[in-house]
Amino acid sequence: KGVSKHKHTGKFEAHLWDASVKRAGGKRKNGAQIYLGQYATEVKAAQVYDKAKLSLFRVELNRKGETERVEWCGQNINFPYSNYKEEFEG
Repeated sequence: KGVSKHKHTGKFEAHLWDASVKRAGGKRKNGAQIYLGQYATEVKAAQVYDKAKLSLFRVELNRKGETERVEWCGQNINFPYSNYKEEFEG
């Protein structure tokens, strides 16, 4: 999820969709793609995507005043949440 291979460079790019971005007028959907960088390995790109997604949802939870953990988001990332738990909760 969130990773694609660039056809010209052969490197892996990580992208995240942020649906909270509002577009002014027009018929386009709300949201924006966030470029997270280019990486030599698919695993590294996937880890960057996971961390960015967990960070984004943590911000959303805090903004809404919710105290629940972000562990529920684990089903939508590439690796188990336990791989990042210490970094986000430690």
